[in-house]
Amino acid sequence: AAGASEIDATDVVASLRRVSRRSLADTTGGAEHEGPSLHALLCHFTPSSHARLSASRVADPTAHSPARHRLPAVPAYDAPMDNEGRLLLMAVHAHPDDETISMGGTLAHYAAPHAAARGESTDVIVVTGTRGELGEIVIPERDTPEEHERLGVTRMGEIAAAMRALGVQRWENLGYRDSGMEGSEENADPRSFHQHVSNDLDETTEPLVRLIRSARPDVIATYDDFGGYGHPDHIAAAKIARRAWEVAGDPAWRPEAGPAWAPKKLYETRIPDSQRDAVLALLESRGIESWWSEPKDATPEDLEKWRTWRAAMACPDEIITTRIDIRQHLASKRSAIEAHATQIKPDGPLLMLSEDDQIALGAREQYRLIAHRLDVAPTLPEKDLFAGLR
Repeated sequence: AAGASEIDATDVVASLRRVSRRSLADTTGGAEHEGPSLHALLCHFTPSSHARLSASRVADPTAHSPARHRLPAVPAYDAPMDNEGRLLLMAVHAHPDDETISMGGTLAHYAAPHAAARGESTDVIVVTGTRGELGEIVIPERDTPEEHERLGVTRMGEIAAAMRALGVQRWENLGYRDSGMEGSEENADPRSFHQHVSNDLDETTEPLVRLIRSARPDVIATYDDFGGYGHPDHIAAAKIARRAWEVAGDPAWRPEAGPAWAPKKLYETRIPDSQRDAVLALLESRGIESWWSEPKDATPEDLEKWRTWRAAMACPDEIITTRIDIRQHLASKRSAIEAHATQIKPDGPLLMLSEDDQIALGAREQYRLIAHRLDVAPTLPEKDLFAGLR
């Protein structure tokens, strides 16, 4: 699963269908669409089996306006994800690839096909805020203006392939524009996810509340307040996840967004200091630098900035509440990482560590429980995000 030319067209169409109806909203600011129209995307990528796909029910991922959006005159919410009584995890992320990097093993563990093989009844839904259209392209021969123009579409195909590798059957995209890195020109774009959250948190949160009230997750997982590493879209995703946690169960909060539903547990994904230090030491022992490696040729000013940024990512081991064993899903996670080919170098740190390396490092994804609505306080530490719910 490398680039757009090698991704099944069905993957692209499937992901386009998952862009939230938020992007179908009636825009009042007169902003012009960027990039290809939805019709052009469908004509280019749609196989004959999807010819019946109705544009009236698919969000145009290129359509955004700096104006306040009104919700579309289409059904406000769908039927619940299933009626089989499965415990459901919702993962709220910023861009395609974030879900796999931070919690791909967890997603595979709880995905219905893998859970059923263990005789368990769980499932997952992945939500991304943007299509990641402002990301880098790490494949030199594809790092061209033309490829960047269609990068959002490419990455929607990549996440579809990644979800297939993990066994995830449902993923959604809220349709916001990628914000770019902090301080960039794109970060100030009024259409960006970051700016939407800054200007009207509740309006930006509503599409996620609709999904929560529709899918009815028992557990939500997202980032910490720093978004893991400070990216504006990660911080935005964390903000709407926390706000949705607060209001989705309140029947008085925007009742048009669906019947109230209150998830029972809220987690943030974390990398504790001990794990980060162990990975860094292993990589550097092999002459491999990572973004956690202190820059060697930085000016004193830049080095101080790097150290401040690095300190903001600190996570004392004692605040970790939950550790998920992902040894059985390392191969699936690796395949999903490889599916995000435009974003992750094959010779980069994420793919340079072997399965044996991962096992030696613990083969765990780790979380902090930050809120719950259980009748009985959970017993910590946990080995299960659904602990107290089974």
